[in-house]
Amino acid sequence: MVLARSPSMNPKRAFGPGGFTLIEILVALMVAGLLTAMVASLLGRSIVAGSALEETTQARQARLVL
Repeated sequence: MVLARSPSMNPKRAFGPGGFTLIEILVALMVAGLLTAMVASLLGRSIVAGSALEETTQARQARLVL
């Protein structure tokens, strides 16, 4: 005699359809963190370069006035 197993007896399916594993979530967070760090670095460089360009432009304008 063979007993049929119900889906609730399977430990992987006991809580409904599967979601993301902890490893998948951690990998996604690491990738998002790396992308955020790269964008922040590029944005910081462009802000510094923009302020340096503005100072150079102001110095040139001051020389033209004199």
